[in-house]
Amino acid sequence: MKPSSSAAPAIDVRPAASTFRPEIQGLRAICMLQVMGFHAWQVGSPIGVDVFLMISAYLLAGSFIRRSESGTMPSLPDQWLRLFKRLLPPLVLAIWFAVTLTYMFLPRTRRPEILEQAIASLFYFQNWRLLGNQTDYYAAEHSLSSPLMHLWSMSMQGQVFLIWPLLMAACVLIARRLGKRIRVIAMAGFGTLAVASMIWLLVARATEYQGLYFDTRSRIWEFALGSMVAVVAPLVRVPDRWKAVIGWGGLGTIVLFSLVSIGTYPGPMATIPMLAAATVLTVGTADAPGGLARFLSLRPLVALGDISYALYLVHWPIIAVYLGAREQDQLSPAEGVVLIMVSIGTATLLTKWVDAPLRRLPWTNSSLWHKAAVVATSLAVGVAPIAFLEHRQDVRASESPVGDHPGARVFSAGELDDPARQFGVDTVPIPEARGESWAGLPDACDGAYAAIDRREKATCAQQLPDDGVYTSTVVAIGDSHMEQLLPAITPGYLADGARVVTLLLGGCQFRPPTDDQVETCVAWNQDVLATVAAEAPDTVLFYATAASADTPDVAVAGIEEYVRVLADAGVTRLIGVRDNPRFPFDMYECSLGVTTTNPVTGCMVSRSMIYSETMPDADLSEIEGYMSLDLSDVICTGNVCPGVIGGVNVYLDDNHLTREFSESMADITRERLRSTSI
Repeated sequence: MKPSSSAAPAIDVRPAASTFRPEIQGLRAICMLQVMGFHAWQVGSPIGVDVFLMISAYLLAGSFIRRSESGTMPSLPDQWLRLFKRLLPPLVLAIWFAVTLTYMFLPRTRRPEILEQAIASLFYFQNWRLLGNQTDYYAAEHSLSSPLMHLWSMSMQGQVFLIWPLLMAACVLIARRLGKRIRVIAMAGFGTLAVASMIWLLVARATEYQGLYFDTRSRIWEFALGSMVAVVAPLVRVPDRWKAVIGWGGLGTIVLFSLVSIGTYPGPMATIPMLAAATVLTVGTADAPGGLARFLSLRPLVALGDISYALYLVHWPIIAVYLGAREQDQLSPAEGVVLIMVSIGTATLLTKWVDAPLRRLPWTNSSLWHKAAVVATSLAVGVAPIAFLEHRQDVRASESPVGDHPGARVFSAGELDDPARQFGVDTVPIPEARGESWAGLPDACDGAYAAIDRREKATCAQQLPDDGVYTSTVVAIGDSHMEQLLPAITPGYLADGARVVTLLLGGCQFRPPTDDQVETCVAWNQDVLATVAAEAPDTVLFYATAASADTPDVAVAGIEEYVRVLADAGVTRLIGVRDNPRFPFDMYECSLGVTTTNPVTGCMVSRSMIYSETMPDADLSEIEGYMSLDLSDVICTGNVCPGVIGGVNVYLDDNHLTREFSESMADITRERLRSTSI
C-alpha cells in the first residue's frame, strides 16, 4: 500500500523537526555533543554513536510496527527508497566536502586512500574497509586519521537498515500466521538477535579479535535493543512520580559515560549507558511533573538535534583535516570550540539547502519512481567525480618513470660521483602509485606448506623458475618486512634454479613465544617451525635482528632456539637478515617533493640511531650453516639513512621498503648471497 506524502516515514536515522518528537531531538543533540567532545578532545567514552544507533533502530521499528498494526505498512522497496532518498544527498555532499578538503590541505599521499574510502562510504561498507585495513579508532595520531573514518557508523546503519525491514516484515507474517500480536513476535525476534550478537561480542573479545570496533556483528545488539524498546515502550506504565526519577537517572548515566572514560567499546561495559538510554526512551521522555521531557525539548537542544545528521557528517572531516594540515595530534580547547562552531554552521547550511528541501519537496515523495530517481542521481553524482579522480590517479601511476631511477644500483654504477647525473622530475613511486608498491610471489603453495595458509591472514606463496623445474627450495619466513624484501631476494634464487616459498603473517616476528606476543602469532610460529623442520628445505631466510624507532637494532629475542631446531633438522643454509630502519615519522611523506638531482637526498636520520656498530647476531654465528645478510650499507649511506637513493623512495611509510627500491637491490643481494662460503 502506497503511503501518502504526509505520512510519517517508515525509516529515518536523521533529525527532522517536523517528524520526530522534540525530546527525541534533544537526546540526539546530547549524543552529538558527546561525539564532538570525544573527537575534539578525547573526552569520555565513545558512547554517543552507540546511542545514535539505538535511537535509529527505535524510530525505525516503532514506525514500522505502528503502521503494520494499522494496516498501512508500505512495501519493502518503498521503505528502502524512502530511506536512501533522504540519506544519500547529504552523504554525497559530505563525502565530497571531505575529498575537497583532503586535496586542498593534506599531502598527496593521502589522496588514493581517501578516494577508496569515499566509494566505500557511498555504498555503505566503510566499516568493513577500515576493518580490513586494521584501522585503530583509538590511535593517538589523529593527524593521520582519515577524514572519512567516522562514516563507519553510517555504513553500519545502512547495512542494518537494508536488513531490518526484511526482519520486521517476517515478524508481521509470522504473527499473522500464528494469530499472535505483532509486538510479541517482534520482541521474541529482536531479543534473540540481541542475545546472539552479545554472545558473539563476548567470544570475539575473548579471542582478542582486532576488528571488533568496526564489525557490524559487534553492534547488532544495540540496534536490536532499540527495536525492543520501540516494541514495549507504548505498553509500559510507570507512576508519574517515578518517571522523573528514571528519566533523570538514565540521562545522568549517559552524561557520566560522556565525560569519563569507562570500559572499552564495544564491550559489556557499553550495556550500562545503553540500558540507561533505553529507560530514557521508554519512560524518561514522557510528560511528568519535574520530568526530563521539558529539558530535552529546550529550543537549543532541539535545534541542534535538527541538524545532527548533517553535523555528524561534516564535523570530523573539519577536525581531521585541520589536525592533518597542522600535523597535530590533539586540539586545544580554543581550537576545538572554533572548529565545532564551524561544523555547526556548515551543518546548518547543509540541512537548510539540501536536507530539508529534498525531504519536503512534494515531487520527491510523490511516487516510487521519483524516490528511485533521487537515489540514482545521488549515486551518480557521488560516483562519477570520484571515478574521474581515480582514473587520473591510475594514469599518473602508469606513466610514472622507473627506468631513469637506479635506486640502489647507483652505487654499483658509480653514479654517486657523477655531478651531471639527473634522475628525472619526481622520485618513485609517486603518491598515486604508492599503494601498488608491495611485492609478493604469484602462486599459491602446494604440499605441506599450503596447510599453514589456512590460518586467518597468514599467507603462503611460491614462485618457480620459468621452466618450472627447480633444483633446490628456499623458504622465507616472517612478517611484512620479509615480504618487502622479496624483490631483492627472489630474482637471484630463481636464476639459480631454486623454488622460492614465503610463509608470512603480518605483525608476527618469527621467534619463540614471549609475554608480549599474541596467541595467534605463537601458534603460527610453532606451526611454521614444525613444518619447515619436517620439510628441511635447502635454505631458510628469517630476520635475525629487530630495528626500533628510538634505539639501535638488537637480536630478535630467542631466535637462536629456532635456528638451532632448523639446523638440527638438516637445513644447510640459514640466512639471518638484518632489519631495515624504523622511524618515528613517515619517511615517505617527509621526503616527498624533493628534487632528484642528488643521488642521496630526502629526509635523513643518523645511522647510529638505527644500527649498532656491528650486526647483533654473534650468538647465531656459532651455529653450523648460519650466515648473515646485512644490507644496511646499501639502505644507509655513510653516516646517514636517507629517504631517497638514486631517485627512488627507500620507504613506503615509517618502516617498510618500497618495492622499487627493493628491486634495485637485487643484483647486490645476489652477489652477497653467492659470496658466502657456505
